[in-house]
Amino acid sequence: ADLPALTRATTKMLTNDPVCSTLAYGKRMLANDMWGLGLITISMLAGWPSFKKTCEIFKKIVTPQASGPLWVIFAAGFLHCLSHLVPNHAELAESARCVRALLHSPTGRRMIKNLSKENREVCRAEGELVARQVNRH
Repeated sequence: ADLPALTRATTKMLTNDPVCSTLAYGKRMLANDMWGLGLITISMLAGWPSFKKTCEIFKKIVTPQASGPLWVIFAAGFLHCLSHLVPNHAELAESARCVRALLHSPTGRRMIKNLSKENREVCRAEGELVARQVNRH
């Protein structure tokens, strides 16, 4: 179980950024707040709102509520690329290893089994693109 959300807001906020899957199903948890903080941080580091194009690409693959596996693959591509762009950063390398391990676990394989190889590649490439943008800034 997750911790309660930092705020108890119940109104939906309209945004171009992706919505945390738990929030898409109406659950307010701390994970939602951390998801949002991550999106804001990456957009600030990249110097542009990097998720609008990615969201549009993902919406062509699956519905926003079913996009969780796409974002895991995106995160794997992002962390893998960034760990190579920023060498000797142990925490970053460990994060990349953890996401890869999740994707190779039985749970991860079940999660992405319905995605075509082409769609998985698109997700990974989007993650790498954002990592390069973050590294430039």
